[in-house]
Amino acid sequence: MADLEVENLKRAELERAEIRNNLRRQFQRKVHNPYVQGLIEDPAVLRWAQARANAYDYFKATPKTSILGVICIIGPPLGLYLLCSAERKRRFEQYEKGLRKRPHNLVNG
Repeated sequence: MADLEVENLKRAELERAEIRNNLRRQFQRKVHNPYVQGLIEDPAVLRWAQARANAYDYFKATPKTSILGVICIIGPPLGLYLLCSAERKRRFEQYEKGLRKRPHNLVNG
């Protein structure tokens, strides 16, 4: 039984390789044809451009995408705020303990 599965997998892999090689051969024929007039279109580039243009039409909100959105939108500003507030708190504690001298204030003289 396992031998049949292995044979089927190998056969499917060979079929995919054959299809890929045929597509590659056809594209190379188009590229190297000296009598071609106009633009040669790569099917992979066309599929990529079509998928990119219609990404929002096929987008589906899932818990994973929602969590990633929250992390990417709220995470950096919140992290920056926490980092700056911790630094400010540490700096003022050093001023109070006398470990650091306050900078000269130009506004109040």
